[in-house]
Amino acid sequence: WKLTGAIKTTERKLAEGAFLHCGQPLMAWACGNAKGVPSANAFLITKQASGTAKIDPLMAMFNAVSLLSLNPEAKGGLDDYLNNGFFGLVG
Repeated sequence: WKLTGAIKTTERKLAEGAFLHCGQPLMAWACGNAKGVPSANAFLITKQASGTAKIDPLMAMFNAVSLLSLNPEAKGGLDDYLNNGFFGLVG
């Protein structure tokens, strides 16, 4: 029930064209596996309703939409990256 807002936001943004599916087969597969269950005051996408089908990428997207809707402030900003560059491990 905590992701109901994210589900509705994603649905609305997709309809408006403000949120686009990049055409990845994995996400298309996960969306096809999702089963929605209307409840008294929410619309739920549950693992139980989806059975053994995997919906993890879809739920991860809803979590990301939920976090981004809080409009978080970046800790360091782009200036830190531009000044310090990128350092990674080469293996």
